[in-house]
Amino acid sequence: MSKIGIWLINKDLRIENNILLRALNDCDLVLPVFIWDEKLRRSSSNSRIASFYHEALNNLSEELNHFNAEILIKSGDSEVILDYLKSKYNVHSIYTQFDVDPAHREFVKNITKKFEVKLLNTAYLSDLNKTLKDDGTPYLTFSSFSRAWFRNEFDIQYENAPTKSNFLVSGEMNDFSPPLNNTPFKANKLFGNKRLSNYIGNNLLNYNKFRNRMDLDGTSMLSAYFNSGIVDIKGSYILAINLGLDNPGVKSWINELLWREFNAYIMFHFPEIIHSSFNNKLSSYPWEENEDYLNRWKQGLTGFSCVDACMRQLLDIGWMHNRGRMIVASFLTKDLFINWKEGEKWFMENLVDAETASNIGGWQWTAGSGVDAAPYFRIFNPITQGEKFDPNGTYIRKWVPELRDVETKFIHDPSIDNGIYQYPKPIVSHNDSRKKALYIFNSLRN
Repeated sequence: MSKIGIWLINKDLRIENNILLRALNDCDLVLPVFIWDEKLRRSSSNSRIASFYHEALNNLSEELNHFNAEILIKSGDSEVILDYLKSKYNVHSIYTQFDVDPAHREFVKNITKKFEVKLLNTAYLSDLNKTLKDDGTPYLTFSSFSRAWFRNEFDIQYENAPTKSNFLVSGEMNDFSPPLNNTPFKANKLFGNKRLSNYIGNNLLNYNKFRNRMDLDGTSMLSAYFNSGIVDIKGSYILAINLGLDNPGVKSWINELLWREFNAYIMFHFPEIIHSSFNNKLSSYPWEENEDYLNRWKQGLTGFSCVDACMRQLLDIGWMHNRGRMIVASFLTKDLFINWKEGEKWFMENLVDAETASNIGGWQWTAGSGVDAAPYFRIFNPITQGEKFDPNGTYIRKWVPELRDVETKFIHDPSIDNGIYQYPKPIVSHNDSRKKALYIFNSLRN
């Protein structure tokens, strides 16, 4: 009897350096399958990331056509769909990517009862269970984690691109049809690798100087490609490290890759953080429910020009500068006192690079409730943040057209200008919010 396996595509939308090669070597026939399961993805089929994945899957399908293969692309409950395929095709094995998301780990645990399941870590740079303290427990600060990480000797190997073509073509109908990808991020390998090559060749060495400037093209904007696996993060790390860690730009960029690794590492060891604060003292934080404030934040109508520019950039292109993500997260949680989970959900639905571990880690860091979080007294001032990281208001003018003609001395705080603009007044007083937040944090600490 033929051994039938499924290559269950997860966040590895490429044929190189993933578990596909092992599946083709182990099995007589391999059926490539992708399932958009909202419970596992934590984003709807109408989300920005769903559209990005759909475009990427179409491009991956074209690549697989050279092997006379097709991807079965479905939407729904992963376990139900796999049970159906098992009964119809007598599937024996599932080959899929290791994922730290707690729901995905539970899913793998469940299907292991029905299939032989083989996993491969291609989403992260290293074995997340290797960088541990001497007592076998995980590090809880990024600095200690990164120091230990560099002391380890990781053998970053590649799975070659397949040469075999023993694929099973199902003939089943695809039923995953999100909206078209309308972001500037083209979901194909050529586009992603070209951006990587251009960035490393032209910008990486100055990354440390410009990475926080929202008005400059100082970041790689590769997160969507790393998180979907279109661009291999391990290969990208090797390209960067070959330029030398003694260069401040390279070291700073590698640090950002390690923050991604650290967030995955923490979720791997503490899966409960997906639903609750790591800092137990903040578990009773008196979050407020204010739909009007939340909606104004989502639409970029808070009256704080830097916050609004960031939120409108997100709505327009499905991406936001990392500095901006910290600014708007601080504003939601420490100026509006709205639960970080509301912002995290909005990001998962609207970011083209949405990824659970990084998103949860980023939101809890800013809210002050996560591992190695920002100190409770670090409350971003949305006006001074704009002045520092968009000094001439270039970024604000691009995304908030109502303010394009405002003088630079007023651009970061239009409320002090007596001119009449079609732009809202600030919905809160930052100074009052800051005092209130500090009072709450101090009371919870005691």
